[in-house]
Amino acid sequence: VLTLRAPCANTGAVYMYVAVEKRAKYIIAGRMRSYTEESFISAMNEIKARVRPIHGEIHIWRGDSHSTHKSKAVRSYMADEQHRLQLSPPYVHEGVGDAESFFLWCVPSANSLLLAAPDLGEPHCAQALLYVIHASNHSIKKGSSPPSSPAMIYHNSTSYIGSGLHCFGAAAKALVHGESRGSKFELHAEPCVYMGPPTNSDSSAHCTVLTKNEYKDIDCGCMTLDESAVIERTRRDHPGTQPYNQVG
Repeated sequence: VLTLRAPCANTGAVYMYVAVEKRAKYIIAGRMRSYTEESFISAMNEIKARVRPIHGEIHIWRGDSHSTHKSKAVRSYMADEQHRLQLSPPYVHEGVGDAESFFLWCVPSANSLLLAAPDLGEPHCAQALLYVIHASNHSIKKGSSPPSSPAMIYHNSTSYIGSGLHCFGAAAKALVHGESRGSKFELHAEPCVYMGPPTNSDSSAHCTVLTKNEYKDIDCGCMTLDESAVIERTRRDHPGTQPYNQVG
């Protein structure tokens, strides 16, 4: 579980949980408003709901020795659900090494996305983390034979599964469907910011955009993007990230 430095812009959550499937290294993540027993059990239920349609029930859960994980309510829940709970000793993280190493590179990657996005800041860190996770799950891993991504292994697919991602933070225009327009004189598209994978869907045909300080899921086919500003900011000498040696 990661403590965010700023509450999520769309939910107000201040924690991100991560679960890594052992064989495929497929990452499942979500937000939590608190790190209480109730929130942790809700997070486990959300993970189970996402895994069950594909792989059935989860039998073994591994975690560190956070006080919430060892609480009476969580242990009772595990016993009632017939799950095996395996916890590392205090301050020992080898048992959850996949999740710990993930945070070491995922957080800097999310920070890089936010730095390259002209209109976004720290409150959108959670969405940037979900973007990084989605990209990692669909990236072919070095040394895999045959070449495979975590998503391919997790979904038992021999064909490549694309991520459907575009440049995080890119300016976009999204279609305003006729049913939601007040009159025929209203604009047919609204400006927005592309935010990566959808919030309420698992389909790569959908995505999340930020418009009027609100997250909305839309169909990717109903959007046009201008990725040039974001790509330009990835240059090492761009004034947005390098204030020195700038002329003028």
